[in-house]
Amino acid sequence: LFLIYVYASGLGIAGILANLVNILSDSEHDRDYYQSFKAFFHAIEDAYGRIYYLSLLLVAVSILSCFREKLRRLAEIYILIADVMLFIYYAAVSARHTGFMNTAFALFVFPLFFLARKKDWYIFASLFLGGLAVSATYSFSSYSDLYVLSIGHGLAAAGGILLLSDYATGVSGRDVLTAESGTESLTGAAETGILTEGAETGSLPGSEIIRKYICIAAVTVLILVSFCLRFAYVYRDAPVAALDTKLTEGPAAGLITTAEHAGQYEGVLEAIEKYDEAQGCILFTRILPWGYTASKMRVGAPDTWRNEISSERLVQYYDLKPDREPDVVVVLDAEAGSYETGGDVEADPAPNANTMEGELGRRLMTGYTGHREACCTVYTRNR
Repeated sequence: LFLIYVYASGLGIAGILANLVNILSDSEHDRDYYQSFKAFFHAIEDAYGRIYYLSLLLVAVSILSCFREKLRRLAEIYILIADVMLFIYYAAVSARHTGFMNTAFALFVFPLFFLARKKDWYIFASLFLGGLAVSATYSFSSYSDLYVLSIGHGLAAAGGILLLSDYATGVSGRDVLTAESGTESLTGAAETGILTEGAETGSLPGSEIIRKYICIAAVTVLILVSFCLRFAYVYRDAPVAALDTKLTEGPAAGLITTAEHAGQYEGVLEAIEKYDEAQGCILFTRILPWGYTASKMRVGAPDTWRNEISSERLVQYYDLKPDREPDVVVVLDAEAGSYETGGDVEADPAPNANTMEGELGRRLMTGYTGHREACCTVYTRNR
């Protein structure tokens, strides 16, 4: 879709390449590829500590065990024990962080996949490795905190549930589907060895039952902890029990938030309606992406996320596109949108802190008139 848009806009690949220096001037991209690659691993280390490298060691040993049968029989026991202990630790750390359980579960499944007698490489490549690839793209394109990378780990965890089923039963789900769609019944499949548990594995008697219970317990922990956290916290807002005010106007109409945030929302919305014009550009600083959907004016920024007055990137953008220099600038109060610690985030009493510095700050002081409104100051260009 992006390439279709580029082609339709007439910009072309040459235009994109010529503007890469400006596209990648965001502070989130201000690091080399090696640093971004390290961030993929360091985000997990920051959350769980260096103990998480033991999980990578288990993965390495389980891969080696695929080629050495004697090592495999030994690894099946000790890797499972170590993996369970690590998962318990990860789950305890993840109990207050929405999304972290996806990472914990993915780390649990990773070494067990290579111990499975039947391996579904299709699921492993498409969902599990695909989820890790999504996380890697975030580490290269955005901030690399684990709560961001765990978005991709959620896809890996979904695939991990299927892979864990293969490990627990000793049979690939794809084999079962093939048996069901063919002339063999499940009973016949079992007789021919597709559903055999333990006869060819060399496992200790009863080990299949233990594996099943461990896998069921791990999936249960993943679902219950994620379920409770999703109901306990709302990202950058408040615990669900504190959400008691329904918004009735604007782009967020129908959402429920705290009375404090509702008051801030209504104050900013009134300011937008008061100074909104049919033409021209508007800039919201520092973070107010929904403001652009509430305004009829064009976006006066290269993106709708973090835009600080002191940003040199904004000035470069206006030098390249003078027609995008804002006619109205809404500067939010520092405490607007403040939130307490909960879920994946630490408390931020001043998420919209700003300073009237840099070239844009100078322009606001000399070429605009300030108007004090609820929760913000609105600057309008002098005519």
